[in-house]
Amino acid sequence: MKPKKCLSQYFLLNKKYLKKIADAVEAREDETLLEIGAGRGELTQFLIGKKRKIICAEIDPYLCRILKERFKGVDFLEVFCQDIRNLKLSEKKLIVVGNIPYHLSFQIIEFLIKNRKRILKAYLTFQKEFAQKLTAKVGSKSYNFLTCFLKFYAEAKILFNIPQSCFFPQPKVSSALVKIDFSVHPELFLEEGQEKMFLDFLRKIFQQRRKKIINILKEFYQDKKEEIKSFLEERGIYSSRPEEIRLKELVEIYNYLQQK
Repeated sequence: MKPKKCLSQYFLLNKKYLKKIADAVEAREDETLLEIGAGRGELTQFLIGKKRKIICAEIDPYLCRILKERFKGVDFLEVFCQDIRNLKLSEKKLIVVGNIPYHLSFQIIEFLIKNRKRILKAYLTFQKEFAQKLTAKVGSKSYNFLTCFLKFYAEAKILFNIPQSCFFPQPKVSSALVKIDFSVHPELFLEEGQEKMFLDFLRKIFQQRRKKIINILKEFYQDKKEEIKSFLEERGIYSSRPEEIRLKELVEIYNYLQQK
């Protein structure tokens, strides 16, 4: 078959890495596997060995027919021919797996976060650069809004890289498998109803990530700059840039500003 560019179809065909992904997936007996972009079932065939309920979400009608025909004898597997972003989840203990379309990476992260009360963990392949941003350490070049956005809800780490040669057609970028664990996240206190406003605050801060935090905040709080200066000096981050400030400290800054 010819991959569809409009759907960013890059099929992971290397069996060594397909098995490696399946082996990395941890799922208990009462947990359901949700595979995003199941394609022709290359990864699905390895997930079946786990003997867990599997939901395959695939947007391409042609590939859906292939999946249904290929796995028609597997009674614990269900195929949904639907955009994952519109799929309504009913299961309460989901483990998400998949080789996802890279142009939808951020939207799928949003989907995971939106459904985090039902999703326990996710094992997804991303473009390597995107994966590095998801898992970046404070002070690194990759640390940005995306890092903090995900870290607010979950812990993420790169499990291993996947060479370009493992895909058809071969992409121009390397890939990596990332594990996202929603059961592990920092204890961060925000007043009820403040979550969206805090994320908007984060986005504004990281739009100027090379400027010192005091200079960024002075733009918005001219009349409070001396108080803000003292607050930042007490925490030793007066001269820091956003990329050098831990998420916990960014929450503290936001909470302080909300009181002003």
